Amino acid sequence: MSQDRYIYLIYKEFNDTLNNAEFDELKQWLEASPEHATLKDEVLSGLSNLDAKPPVFEVDVESDYAKVAAQLGFKGKLDNKPSSGSRIYVWLLIGAFLVGIGAAALYYQSHTVEKPVLRALNAGNEIKEVQLADGSTVKLNAGSILEYPESFDGLTRSVHLKGEAFFNIEKDASKPFIVITDQSKVEVLGTSFNVREDLNNNETTVSVLSGKVQLTSTQDLTSTVVLTKNQKGIIDKAHKAYKVNSDNLNAVAWESGKLRFRSTPVGEVFGDMAAFYNVSIINKSSIPEDCTYSMSGQEITLDRLLENMNQIFLFDIERKEDNIILISGGNCN
Repeated sequence: MSQDRYIYLIYKEFNDTLNNAEFDELKQWLEASPEHATLKDEVLSGLSNLDAKPPVFEVDVESDYAKVAAQLGFKGKLDNKPSSGSRIYVWLLIGAFLVGIGAAALYYQSHTVEKPVLRALNAGNEIKEVQLADGSTVKLNAGSILEYPESFDGLTRSVHLKGEAFFNIEKDASKPFIVITDQSKVEVLGTSFNVREDLNNNETTVSVLSGKVQLTSTQDLTSTVVLTKNQKGIIDKAHKAYKVNSDNLNAVAWESGKLRFRSTPVGEVFGDMAAFYNVSIINKSSIPEDCTYSMSGQEITLDRLLENMNQIFLFDIERKEDNIILISGGNCN
């Protein structure tokens, strides 16, 4: 198949408009040769320098290529184009796609599905719940944004997420549900799972409570993992996907409003508490690493939980400004 086709698919990936078949097609092509990945990097580099992302649609590449080549002063004929690996070839093709925007505006308006796009912003501290057109529900954590269509009319059910959200998805084998973040693409048929973007560490974490999901790095389509119940998938700062078995009882504690600990090392307890209550807990205690704490799932305030733990471990608590708590001293009883 013509290389122009795959440059077009890279262009669609850049705009988050690939359907499932195109996603698989591009992935297979990238896996076929290291040169394909190099070409993709060239195209993405060019597109990243553009001021805006135009809508994606089918255009007459050959016709638009000729227009751009003429504007850039390239004298070659269409049947004698620059080599496919050269920089001028890549830039001419990028220009060819962009030049067709005006002529294809009517096509875009008539072929766009999943519109209009709605936006749910959780600017407060309470959990915000959104119900989608297919009956699926999404709970947004504080500071999170979900973009979703008014109706799912295309081949997939796609939404965009910034932040953290818990998804409970209605099953529809004919129309996969896809969550897209800056780093990842999460594809499911029907399940419950949590997606969290960690902007500080440049990581995305997916925790699966039921069903099966596929997690793929949007920066490296060859890096993908399949996750099942009680597994966690991570896209790291190197844009690589990997999975681990997760026995963390509090992966989605923010959604349930309850913390649970089952013979959990105290250091991990402090970590879960910090994430749950949105505070910074600095553990300078003398409590041994193998010392554990247990608590059944319950709604409890931070002050009450610290008080309960202090009755056991006898540590010192110092509160500082900006929600910082320093833990020192203590022992394992």
